[in-house]
Amino acid sequence: IPEPCWLVTGLYEEDIPAELEQDILESVFNLSKNYGLWRKPNDNLDGYIDFRYIFQTMANKSGYAAANIQSSREQEVKFSVFVDDRICIWINGDKQYERASSGFGDFQATLKPGHNRVLVRLTNYSEGWGFMLRVTDKDDNPPKDLVYILPPT
Repeated sequence: IPEPCWLVTGLYEEDIPAELEQDILESVFNLSKNYGLWRKPNDNLDGYIDFRYIFQTMANKSGYAAANIQSSREQEVKFSVFVDDRICIWINGDKQYERASSGFGDFQATLKPGHNRVLVRLTNYSEGWGFMLRVTDKDDNPPKDLVYILPPT
């Protein structure tokens, strides 16, 4: 199953000011604004984005990951999530999912034709932190018409 291609940025305080979070959102969702804060993670062997490896273990810190999913049509998809510790996910600028503890979850979202930007904020409380995100159709099959590309840098 193809996995999204991610760019990451961090470290930020656990509860960053709303203005800074808005700047991060704009750097992902507005192509004309880019802060050069993003880098490609070195390790993504099994689809798990391991922030402990990328940023080291930092308690009460946040990091972000951004991906771009290209869809040939409008379609309803299911996002399956595994997270350690806290996660918030935006699709095309709209908050779609939030979980305050480690574990598995899923949510439905509509992908529009063309580019769909995914932004993940991950917050660490202690030790390891990371996430995995999988996109399927309603029957848990990988959609055949999705292409995963890095967001513009």
